Amino acid sequence: MANVQMICQNFTMITVFADKYLYNIANLLPENCELKLFSPSKGLPEDLDGADALLIRTVTEIDRALVNRLPESLKFIATGSAGTDHVNLQLLKDRKIAFADAAGCNSRSVAEYVATALLLWTEDTAKTPESLTVGIIGKGHAGTQVNDLLQSLGMNTICYDPPKEKREEDFDSAGLEEVLSADILSFHTPLEHRGVFATYHWLDEDKLASRNFDLIINTSRGGVINEQVLLKAYIKGSVENFIIDVWENEPLFNDLIAKNAFIKTPHIAGYSKQSKLRASKMIVESLCRHFELEIPAYEMEGADEEFSLSNASLKSAQLKDILCKIHPIKDYEKGLKHLIGLPPQKKGPGFNKLRSEFPLRTEYKHLSLPGFLTKEYPVIKKLGS
Repeated sequence: MANVQMICQNFTMITVFADKYLYNIANLLPENCELKLFSPSKGLPEDLDGADALLIRTVTEIDRALVNRLPESLKFIATGSAGTDHVNLQLLKDRKIAFADAAGCNSRSVAEYVATALLLWTEDTAKTPESLTVGIIGKGHAGTQVNDLLQSLGMNTICYDPPKEKREEDFDSAGLEEVLSADILSFHTPLEHRGVFATYHWLDEDKLASRNFDLIINTSRGGVINEQVLLKAYIKGSVENFIIDVWENEPLFNDLIAKNAFIKTPHIAGYSKQSKLRASKMIVESLCRHFELEIPAYEMEGADEEFSLSNASLKSAQLKDILCKIHPIKDYEKGLKHLIGLPPQKKGPGFNKLRSEFPLRTEYKHLSLPGFLTKEYPVIKKLGS
């Protein structure tokens, strides 16, 4: 009888509303899901009657007003993102709505962004990676990948994560003074406004007051760094450069911060074909487990891709030129620059459009690079290791 019941459940149709920009979502859901796509720029559809599940991205905020209009039929929400600060988890718990995220989906992509940005910066400033120490604030999925990749490039790292030390017996966090002694700080924490381990404005005036930093990188969440304090430190000269991918008041980023950043991008550090595919598959699997559906069979990260670059194009090329051919970090930056100075009604949609519609890159790890390229630039081989 139980087997018969499971078979019936497996063929029960469920209605799924999903952000149309969730990568390949239509091809990943099992057949017994009726998919209804929506555009996040227009908000959630007014008519959600009969919805069983809702799949979103960070641009959709799950707050009290939205939860109050969700139909009783809706029992599952998932976000195709590693972060969850756009979701009021307590409200969902009160409504007995199950929730899932895609934690870890973009950690490799974030690590490759940080490593690429750092290499571009060292090329520009004539610093050697081996001479630098990077303080990694937050050693979760992304922080761990960043630590491993930077160490493979010969950089020294210091990892700071007191909450992880409290949770995990086998992890010892560096002390605050130790991590603040680093030349570079790279942020990989969630945004927490309250509690013992609050991260809102973690990098504040006190931490910047009596120290000098070569570089500050934020790819975690806008608000972890107090941007106004950072700008003051930059103008004063105690912070030499900064790289910003996430912004306070995003998508309405601060023009002055953007103008002065060494690299500025529109919250895309974690964007790659592989990370987006992982995210979609992770939330589909969570949905299937919740509704007791059969999980579709598929390759987890997709096939590797050939990267074509001729010997001729290497003539007089510098490492930074090659990196920018492989990684579109400067193309993202160019897109953001076009938004500087625009009024809010144009800047916000423009920022979100960049995030949603810019062609996704392939991670170094999934690129088949020509042998002459990795021989000429061994560091590129390390980026794909």
